[in-house]
Amino acid sequence: MPSSPAPDSAARRPVTLADIARHLGISRIAVSYALRGDRRNVSQATIDRVQAAAIELGYDPALAHAARRLRYQHTSERVLNHLVALFFPYAHIHLAYWARILEALQIQLAERGYGLLCCGLDCSRPLTDQLPPLFRRGDVDGAIIFPVDSQRPMLLDGLRAVPGFAGGPIVSVLEPLPGCASVIFDDVAVGRLAANHLLDLGHRRLLAFNPDEHCPPMTGLRVEGNRLAVVERGFSPAEVLRVGPWPCQRDQPQEQALREMLARWPDTTAVLCPNDWVGVPLARTLRRLGYAIPGQLSVIGVDDTMEWYDGHEHNRWTTIALPLEQLGATAAELLVGILAHQRLGDAACILQPSLVVRGTTAPPTA
Repeated sequence: MPSSPAPDSAARRPVTLADIARHLGISRIAVSYALRGDRRNVSQATIDRVQAAAIELGYDPALAHAARRLRYQHTSERVLNHLVALFFPYAHIHLAYWARILEALQIQLAERGYGLLCCGLDCSRPLTDQLPPLFRRGDVDGAIIFPVDSQRPMLLDGLRAVPGFAGGPIVSVLEPLPGCASVIFDDVAVGRLAANHLLDLGHRRLLAFNPDEHCPPMTGLRVEGNRLAVVERGFSPAEVLRVGPWPCQRDQPQEQALREMLARWPDTTAVLCPNDWVGVPLARTLRRLGYAIPGQLSVIGVDDTMEWYDGHEHNRWTTIALPLEQLGATAAELLVGILAHQRLGDAACILQPSLVVRGTTAPPTA
């Protein structure tokens, strides 16, 4: 009995760009441009023809991508896998501050066709032991990191030591790091804006707080901005700005610490809080201590992520708003731009704050 004819070998192998080019009678490079939707090099009519032919012939871009990786694996050229690693403080994801940043970052990456690999970090173990094999295989194109306290050197040095990733671009968010691109807030401007608002209202006895060893560098920069505002207005920081010790433990205000500072500086008329997460509970503590806000003490926060409602359900919290969604989206845009060679690998983006006046600040009564 005669054997069945062998299936056509062309039907078994993946469809290539060359197959589409032959089918349409155009060049392979034109097919490549068209599949990328590059209207700078081919017309929309060509894009439509090529994409229709790709569907008709069963072209699978994932298989083509795998072939390119095999072809370039022994060269210095990188083939993008459209996968980004994210090192993020997920323990705080329930807070609006972090959730707003992360949501914008994820949306921006998805719109650009990138997937997100979310990575945790245990400081008690070497980073290389914690990273998934995707890093060592070279599957991760770049990383976005949120440096956190003791994790900074471990994270950066560890990523640079992974053979499959060592040269990959890194974008540091909220804090600039050497050798990385960065997206940060102008934290000196944050402090200047808050202090200027209080000075404009007529306050001349301001209380701010020195960061402790667990605070991020941005906290100290905001206090420096407070000082600059005082100096720029022609006042003496020693007379106008009092800087007390950090008044919180695990983000909870310490009543005794506040009592001692206000007893030391009883003529204080306004308090500069480092952020809303500390500021709103601190303002409530001041109320419990008997201070009317803003009657006796004006209070201002930073970031605009928390509310303090009055009796009419209106948010009365005055703060310096930070463009959190813009921060997340810009971090994604910056990394994708670096991967596409449209941005420098050490590019820096600095985002500006804005003042939101509500009901916790007013001119001093005395």
